[in-house]
Amino acid sequence: MARFAIKTFLFDVSDSATVSSSHPVESYKVFGLQMPAAFTGTAITFQAAENQNGTFVDVFDESGSQISITVSTDRYIGLDAAALEIAAAMWIRLVSNDTEVADRTVLMHMKE
Repeated sequence: MARFAIKTFLFDVSDSATVSSSHPVESYKVFGLQMPAAFTGTAITFQAAENQNGTFVDVFDESGSQISITVSTDRYIGLDAAALEIAAAMWIRLVSNDTEVADRTVLMHMKE
């Protein structure tokens, strides 16, 4: 069985913020998020841009619905449906639906 190289990106959300750091994902297939032991938000949406300094916009599916993932603390979340929508992005960042009360790091796992 063929094995894929796994890449992990750290998406950091600072204290008193909702938006994470950004990372390039254009050559990867996103497949999961690992949530930290503490996270204030209960949902994550995604924003995409053509480059790191570009204008980030919300990611929607083909039916016009914003891509949103229900999250909870200390768990791994598979991203089958959302991964397809994110695949077209060159750079992405995460957006918590609530202001984080401390610095948080969400791990995103991808395959090359």
